[in-house]
Amino acid sequence: MYKLNGQSGYKTGLGITLKVMAGDNIDIRGKSFWHNNGTIANNYPITNNILDFLTAFASTSAVSSASHSGVTGALLNNTPTTTSGLNSWLSNVPSPTNKPKAYINWVLFDEQFKPVTTGGSSGFDGVAIADQIKSHANNVNIVKNGFLYVYCSNESNQDVFFDNLQVTHTKGPLVEETHYYPFGLEMKGISSRAANTLENKHKYNGIEYENSFDINIGEAFFRTHDPQLGRWWQIDPKLEASLNISPYAAMDNNPVIKSDPLGDIAIIDDAVIGFFKGLFRKRSSFEGGAKTRFGNALRSAGRHASNSAKIWGGLGTTDKHKSFFGQVGQLLSRFTWELPNTITGFTASHITNAVANVNSVDYEAGATVLNVGKKDFGAFTIGSFIIGDHNIEADPNNFLFQHEYGHYLQSQTFGPGYLFAFALPSLFSATLNPYSHNEFYTEQDANKRAKRYWERTIDNYKGWDNNFNKIVGGGGKPHEPRYIGDYGDNPPPWLVHKPNWDFTKR
Repeated sequence: MYKLNGQSGYKTGLGITLKVMAGDNIDIRGKSFWHNNGTIANNYPITNNILDFLTAFASTSAVSSASHSGVTGALLNNTPTTTSGLNSWLSNVPSPTNKPKAYINWVLFDEQFKPVTTGGSSGFDGVAIADQIKSHANNVNIVKNGFLYVYCSNESNQDVFFDNLQVTHTKGPLVEETHYYPFGLEMKGISSRAANTLENKHKYNGIEYENSFDINIGEAFFRTHDPQLGRWWQIDPKLEASLNISPYAAMDNNPVIKSDPLGDIAIIDDAVIGFFKGLFRKRSSFEGGAKTRFGNALRSAGRHASNSAKIWGGLGTTDKHKSFFGQVGQLLSRFTWELPNTITGFTASHITNAVANVNSVDYEAGATVLNVGKKDFGAFTIGSFIIGDHNIEADPNNFLFQHEYGHYLQSQTFGPGYLFAFALPSLFSATLNPYSHNEFYTEQDANKRAKRYWERTIDNYKGWDNNFNKIVGGGGKPHEPRYIGDYGDNPPPWLVHKPNWDFTKR
């Protein structure tokens, strides 16, 4: 229990500060009680002792953490953007006539310690009438990264008691937000990271940055990036592609439009493409929540950039149902035996992200799945990259993914032969014979492979969807596929017999 008295004791107490991110939710509970000891006078404002208030806030562990070391109450008291906003907010706290001006309060400070008094992230809850215990319960949605200061206050001459102050922090999806100068140097003052989380090392352009001993360099695949100089430490490995600029220049000296995630060649950034696509999109097609054309452009840029990062991440995703060595083999196959398929699928995915409306990018069983647009066009698979319409989901129980994963299994088995023996014949079949395409040997073989794989591998597998992925004919043992050449479509002779090597095995 904590007693406050604005005239003869402390005006504030029980201060708790939380490092919060936009989207977090805070639940604040507590109890309060007071007894009338005479005439109520609510004329002992906190604003008369703003330095004490800021000192109590700055001394909490969340503010005095490593990322904000050196912040003191005296420093904040000499910061006009902090004191003016705080004084204005404190002065607007209601002053009742029949009870003390005593509250459980919460005020949000952003990363620059400016009070955020709009959006519902700052507020107060007053005590009840005399001799009644009040149970306070307030739910706060955080609208901006920063620090939420929860405290009790009493600006009257009455003794007010607070007890059992509880603050429950439910974290939202945002873990880290990083802002950069044009060539990648982090803007520490406006960047933010949730408390008790590991730092994301892959930052500017997706390059892994090393901050040990404050060296602050980015280790791309081909070269080392110095964000303070905006230069690479080594010469361009593809020098002939940019003879008109310095071989040490980063992002072709144009970091606003171009990116260079590998350190070999600068390309137009997906976020830039997304921005201009969103800027000129019809209002009826605006991104969810966008109200203005510029706002839609920013949301579109963010989605395109996120999709691009996930496509890159797809190069390293593996099938978690395989053993460790099975996953290692899957990665080795992707960059050796299946390398032509990987390059083609990776390139097609990035082109799709640039020119089409990619709703999402997800992973399942080592495959990277792009959900595109609103129209029905089915799906196609190149290597481990599956590009499908709005019906596809990265889920073994999704009818479209079930079938397309069979093509990925073909890619793992036949390597470079997949493009010519499966991908291209399948494309011609779908174009020339759309009504019988599902009975074509490439599709039937994919169905057989996928059906066998899911039944042997997935615990929560709900069964093969025969309505959409019909398997023609019969024969063979239960759950065993008939092999290529059984379907009468006369595939290439070298595909008729099952090879004795098969990377699809667990």
